[in-house]
Amino acid sequence: MIGLNHAGTGIIIALTVRRPEFAIPLALVSHFVLDMIPHSLVAPVRKYMAPYLVIEAIGATVLTLICMIAFPSLWLLIGFCAVAAYSPDFLWPFYYKSKLGSKPFFREFFAFHKKIQWSETYRGWLVEVLYFSVVLIFLTTYKI
Repeated sequence: MIGLNHAGTGIIIALTVRRPEFAIPLALVSHFVLDMIPHSLVAPVRKYMAPYLVIEAIGATVLTLICMIAFPSLWLLIGFCAVAAYSPDFLWPFYYKSKLGSKPFFREFFAFHKKIQWSETYRGWLVEVLYFSVVLIFLTTYKI
């Protein structure tokens, strides 16, 4: 999934669960669940992965800041959950550009993260758009 969908899911978890001890771990787990859903092949060429992730991070940050302003009583939890939901994707540049992928924990982490991405497809953008539409509908109609 794209970063907006990961961050949006983390924000929705923060708004519905409201307890940091449950919401933050759930937001992290949601990342891997979303990556198992058919989604777009976003950066098919490795050399474009890091710039693509920067653009995604900007979009996810903007969405998060808007929601933090819209729901000020939960601003901190929204921030933590959005970051937790998106954070595994921040490690991809290290996989491609450093020796971090050769360390035992990270080697297993990257193998797992790549394995669950089995559903990436060039037509997955349809799922991405539909999912983001649902996220936006939820966020724009949610009342505290």
